[in-house]
Amino acid sequence: MADRIDKMVRGAVAEILGDDPARIPDETVLTGFNAELKSRELVVLMLEIEDRVVQEFGIEFDWNADSIAQDTRIRMRTVGSLIKFVNERVKSAVKGT
Repeated sequence: MADRIDKMVRGAVAEILGDDPARIPDETVLTGFNAELKSRELVVLMLEIEDRVVQEFGIEFDWNADSIAQDTRIRMRTVGSLIKFVNERVKSAVKGT
């Protein structure tokens, strides 16, 4: 599951940046100083990940949930932290079903 999520997130970032997913390192900054994404692109990334999680795992992914909204900025700082975050959310949702 972790590999699928890694490919899914990296692929979504690569599409927005117009790059090859293999060339998107974990350290790619998504938010804050030196961010690779503009605010609109960040919103598009969030929606794309939400859609892909539903398609891949059949799980609703709600960025507005209290647990997510409290620390989204930290969780979306880099590609690596976003992958880890999505992994945690999907694992938690799968356990709960």
